[in-house]
Amino acid sequence: MGAVTESNASEWLAHFEDSRTNPNAKPPKTHLMGLPDLLTAVRKPRSAGDCSNAAGVAISESELNWLRRFHKNIRNQFAHFEPMGWSIEVSGIPEITKLIARIIGEILEFGWAFRRLNFAQRKEMRRNLRTLALIEWPA
Repeated sequence: MGAVTESNASEWLAHFEDSRTNPNAKPPKTHLMGLPDLLTAVRKPRSAGDCSNAAGVAISESELNWLRRFHKNIRNQFAHFEPMGWSIEVSGIPEITKLIARIIGEILEFGWAFRRLNFAQRKEMRRNLRTLALIEWPA
């Protein structure tokens, strides 16, 4: 079931089974995994929806920990805003941008996650990811 939580995947499977005989079956809400769990999942071999990737996405433990900290400290502050005085530290943005471009590029090459993109769209995405990875950020 890909990007949904394990319990939500069970709910969806039960719904699909129920909908075979019950035309009034109501689908459950979709609950996506949080970013840290998604990143952990894509590291596993055969993690693509069609299980075609023999190897997982190459994300080292230090990269995963870095992205977890970014998610916890930055993303959660925006999503669960609490009034406070703070600023955003931008010194790590170039490196995290390059890392994210590489991860998305690997997922793109597996094919499954972007299977609905046509050839021209995949080519454009590759070009944009290369551009992101090569941007020279001001010091």
